[in-house]
Amino acid sequence: MRFVVADTQGVIKLTNLINGYFRTPKIITFHRLIDKLNTYNSLNISKLPLDHSPLDSNAWFAGFTEADGYFGVVITEFKPKSETRKRSQSRRIKCRFVIEQRQFDKPTNSSCKPFIEIIAQYFQVPLLTSTHNNINFSVPATSYYFSIETIDKLSKIIHYFSIYPLLGIKGLDYQDFITVYYMILNKDHLTDLGREKIKIIVAGINSNRK
Repeated sequence: MRFVVADTQGVIKLTNLINGYFRTPKIITFHRLIDKLNTYNSLNISKLPLDHSPLDSNAWFAGFTEADGYFGVVITEFKPKSETRKRSQSRRIKCRFVIEQRQFDKPTNSSCKPFIEIIAQYFQVPLLTSTHNNINFSVPATSYYFSIETIDKLSKIIHYFSIYPLLGIKGLDYQDFITVYYMILNKDHLTDLGREKIKIIVAGINSNRK
C-alpha cells in the first residue's frame, strides 16, 4: 500500500506536521519542498534544522524501525565435534534486533553514518559495515548496521517500544519477539516444551507471516 498526499493544502499540513523532526539526510529534499511551497504559495514556512533531541524523547525511532528494523529469533541446535568442527555447538536461543541502512542517501549523495552512528551509540553497540552483491546492480550495495542481542541491551528496546509502540505489521513481529524475550528471561526456552513453542513462533514471524 502507498499513501499519497497530493493536494496543496494536504502537503502544507503534512509539512508543518513533520517539520523539525528529521534526523536523516532526507531533510535536504524536505527543505527543497519548503522552498517550493513558500515560493508558489506565498508562504513563510521555516526550514527547521535536524532534530538532535534524545532518541527516546519522541516516536521517530519507531517509524524508522517500521522501515529499516528487523526483529529476529536465532535457534541453534546441538552439534557435536567433527572433522570440520573443532568444538561442539550447544543448543541456544537468542533474540536479535537489527537496524540496517544504506551508507549514502541517493537523492542527496549524503552519508548516513552521522545519524545511524548516534542510534548505535544510544544502544551502546558498535556500528558495522556490510556489502551485498545485488544481481540488479553492477556495483555491490554497502550499508551500515548494528545488532542488539544481549538481554540487558534488548531491555532498552523493550522499554522504548512500550512508550512508542509500532503501529504497522512490524508490530506483529515485535509481539512475537517479546514473547520469546520473556520466555528467555523466565528460562522457559531451556525446556523442551518451551523450545518447541518458540520454534512455532519463529515459523510464523517476519517473511513467514501469513
